[in-house]
Amino acid sequence: MLYKMFSGLTSEAENENVKNWAEASDDNLSQMTAERKLYDVITLSEMKSKSSVRKVRFSSFVKYSSYAACLAILLVSSFFFGKNAVKPDISINTVTVPIGQRVNLVLADGTNLWLNSGATFKYPSSFAKDSREVYLLGEAYFDVAHDENRVFRVKTDILDVKVTGTEFNLISDTKNDEFEVSLFKGSVEICQKGEDSALAKLIPNQTSTFQNGIHNIGSIVNTDKYTWKEGLYSFHNKMFDKILVDLERYYCVDFVYNETVPSHSLTGKFRISDGLNYALGILQQSVGFSYSIDDDKRKVYIN
Repeated sequence: MLYKMFSGLTSEAENENVKNWAEASDDNLSQMTAERKLYDVITLSEMKSKSSVRKVRFSSFVKYSSYAACLAILLVSSFFFGKNAVKPDISINTVTVPIGQRVNLVLADGTNLWLNSGATFKYPSSFAKDSREVYLLGEAYFDVAHDENRVFRVKTDILDVKVTGTEFNLISDTKNDEFEVSLFKGSVEICQKGEDSALAKLIPNQTSTFQNGIHNIGSIVNTDKYTWKEGLYSFHNKMFDKILVDLERYYCVDFVYNETVPSHSLTGKFRISDGLNYALGILQQSVGFSYSIDDDKRKVYIN
């Protein structure tokens, strides 16, 4: 079952069974970690025989969702996340999610996560004995395997998030200086990069945002925004300009406004995989604007 899961062939129920088994005892978790390391070594050895940096079909590390098959980029290198974070002989995998897609990963410790369109995620093939560290740029939903002896730390270019076992959504968008953590189970601590002292601690159903130097903590009012895991972009009473910020992240484009951005509050949803033109067409039904796209420069001009 473990190798079936590592190959991305298991169902959601089977993934949950494996996760529960791994969390049942230290011996089970150690066995899973050892088997995953062996699996990664075999897979990476096959890859390195052809190239140390290459595009691969991610059936080896990414579970294809029932909504869309995903392609991703795996970059194998031997850099460190931080001092003594990982051993030099442990490979670091980098996943970059294609535009309009999403990727589901199960890490060596049993942590399950979804990566949203355009996200970049770096993680080791196996974790150190005393820590678990990963890196995120973009948006991801984490269901972290519980391990009181090894803190799970998500590093970003803005702030870090520390947990031992929990479920949360995280956005780290350096382009728009946006950092947001929304907690559903367990607890999280938000820290300065590389620091251990907490700037904020969250309890379930709380969300914390850091933007333009301002920190806010509030309650999760509407869970529709997290349906991106199902391939949907949902928005409720959201300003038009904020929606465009999300579309920039999902489709890796820049919006250029030739005039003042219309001030409209909108509610709706669409499938991310339907593409940028479809999304803009939906918005045009409520907001009077026209647009043109420069594919070479990845710019969208709003008139």
